[in-house]
Amino acid sequence: MNQHSINTSFLTHLLASSEIILGKDVVTHCKLMTGIDAEKERTPLEQTYECLSLMGEYYGPRPLGLALAKNLSPASFNIVGHLIMSSQTLEEALNLVVTYHDYIMECENIAFYIEGDNGYFSWEPSPGNENGRQVFIEFILASIWRFGIWSTGKGQSFEYIELSIKDERNYDALKQFFNCPISFGAPVNRLVFPASWCSLSMLSGNSFVQRLLSIKLDELNNNKAQGKELIGRLRALLQQDIFLREGVISNIAEHLNLSVRSLQRYLKNHSTNFSRELRMARLQKAEALLMSTTKTICEIALEVGYSEQSAFSYAYKQWKGKAPNEDRLVI
Repeated sequence: MNQHSINTSFLTHLLASSEIILGKDVVTHCKLMTGIDAEKERTPLEQTYECLSLMGEYYGPRPLGLALAKNLSPASFNIVGHLIMSSQTLEEALNLVVTYHDYIMECENIAFYIEGDNGYFSWEPSPGNENGRQVFIEFILASIWRFGIWSTGKGQSFEYIELSIKDERNYDALKQFFNCPISFGAPVNRLVFPASWCSLSMLSGNSFVQRLLSIKLDELNNNKAQGKELIGRLRALLQQDIFLREGVISNIAEHLNLSVRSLQRYLKNHSTNFSRELRMARLQKAEALLMSTTKTICEIALEVGYSEQSAFSYAYKQWKGKAPNEDRLVI
């Protein structure tokens, strides 16, 4: 399974909500301990779970996710959130959530459908730290419920809720908050509600705003595709010995017909940077040489661009968890 991620701007608002509850010092400590970097465009969900788990330890035996959702507002939405809010009906809004969810949070098996008298919305966040995952799922559930209030002006109860988490310690608080039956240990998280909700008008529905935001999203999609194509070209260049050994960003940028600053910006927007790409290219090439040749460790280090064997060995062990000579294929 691919490592899923969350939009860091959304995570930033989540952490700001945490500061209201836990205090800035505690949240700053949790961010530092789990390596949350607000400069990156995306943050791995596993890293988010670790941070939420640590904050949960400070909060104590109460559902932190519900408390976090109470401090969230539409101001925390990115462009997709505002696009959803400009929908004409709740059904249209939920379909947009399914279409554009990865701009906010990547997850598995997200679906919305109507069957008989009920509407169903389900998703499956990626696995990870179970305590942090529980906080996150509770937060998402409460946020969806609050979204219904913001968008339709009605705070109605779901028919029932199925949760993929197995720990039932927050059952009473969840039951009181949502006022509906709740079951645990389900294959996916699923909200069930009356199908009649789907025709509810959105208070903030605005077709003109929706068209403008759709155009902007199309531009972002194009930029994202261009960025991925550019990174693919960069990685292909780093497969060539001359670029790999030199490791000079200005030479790479010139070959890509970009300024160094533009290349750095493209890489940052895709949660990477030149140093990281160069290091991975060198280590992957070194791994291939270790497995397929009898060259010495020193020779391999020089061939992939390291001037000192010690620096190469340290980087390799950080990457693979073992020294180059330990990783070498023994025939």
